Amino acid sequence: MNVVGLDPSLTGTGIACEDGFSERVITPSASSLRGQLQRMNIIASRVALRTPDGALVVIEAPSYGSNHPGHHAIAGLWWILVATVVGKGCPVVQVAPSSLKKFATGNGRSKKDGMRAAWLERTGADIADDNRVDALFLRQVGLHLVGDPEAIELPADQLAAIEGLRGQLHTSG
Repeated sequence: MNVVGLDPSLTGTGIACEDGFSERVITPSASSLRGQLQRMNIIASRVALRTPDGALVVIEAPSYGSNHPGHHAIAGLWWILVATVVGKGCPVVQVAPSSLKKFATGNGRSKKDGMRAAWLERTGADIADDNRVDALFLRQVGLHLVGDPEAIELPADQLAAIEGLRGQLHTSG
């Protein structure tokens, strides 16, 4: 099964797909509503291009505790991305930020450098971009959920962080 990991961000959405491919979609900043919507549509177009029809999409869930100025726009991007992939027939699993961190590092409060270090330790690949690292780990969540042999090995306590997500496989999309 094709699995895609998505880390939504207006400054650089991370996408991870087959064969270890990952990228960061960078768009110019915008202050007008029209410009912000155009920016989100550019990101959604790239996501649509990289997401095969029917692929399992694992996306980082919104951070409901966030209270920064861009939170509203990021929530809009999140919904546009979900609508884009659901329109391609993709089931969607959303992963809370703390669950992703626990899955990746064993610590649900891990910082970005801890995620990067965990990716380096598990794969040998030193990826400097936080959005790509998050997307790669999100893809790994999906690979573990479907039992794909391409999934990296993780300790049982880290895998326990995603056990509750299995139910989304049958109710998403």
